[in-house]
Amino acid sequence: MKNAIHYLKDGDIISYGGCQFPTLGFVVDRYKRTKRFISEDFWHIDISIKKIGGGHSKKTDLVWEKGRLFDKFAVICLYQNCINKDNDRARVQSLQTKPTSNWAPLPLTTVELQKDCSRFFRISAKDALDAAEKLYQGGFVSYPRTETDSFPAAMDLKEFIQKQTPSAAWGQYANDLINVPGKFRQPRGDFLPVVRMMQLDLKLL
Repeated sequence: MKNAIHYLKDGDIISYGGCQFPTLGFVVDRYKRTKRFISEDFWHIDISIKKIGGGHSKKTDLVWEKGRLFDKFAVICLYQNCINKDNDRARVQSLQTKPTSNWAPLPLTTVELQKDCSRFFRISAKDALDAAEKLYQGGFVSYPRTETDSFPAAMDLKEFIQKQTPSAAWGQYANDLINVPGKFRQPRGDFLPVVRMMQLDLKLL
């Protein structure tokens, strides 16, 4: 390597490996693409429907199938066609619906714990992990260095949920998990994610 790069001095170190060369290639390729990029103006049409009634209004945003056009004149023509319609009426030609699910958040892994602390509390990853380890040493949370987001099937989680019932913030929810039939579902897994082990007044932290 030193014979190929003549300006290297004795004692200079070159670091290379099977991962570094491809990574460097990605970085250089992205840099060149960024330098070659030429911005270009484009236009799009935003349309929304607002329904007023019953003391409140409801707004529905429509999505243009074309997304955007780089021809300003064509967009102006389409826009004029929209606003020149009589009585500001439009006809719905088709309606498509699909079900969506809002899944409950997964238990915390170390990485997700650090992300959430940075997002919600503006705490660095190192400070978040240091705080989690202090809480672990005090018995308030489980071991914070973990990459699993599930619980062992044989673990009695209701024992830990019971300790949360005195909380003024989520005590009622914890109580419902224990007492309301069908509210609690035993998750599956092999290891323990980061989880609160006992009730703690957050004002004392």
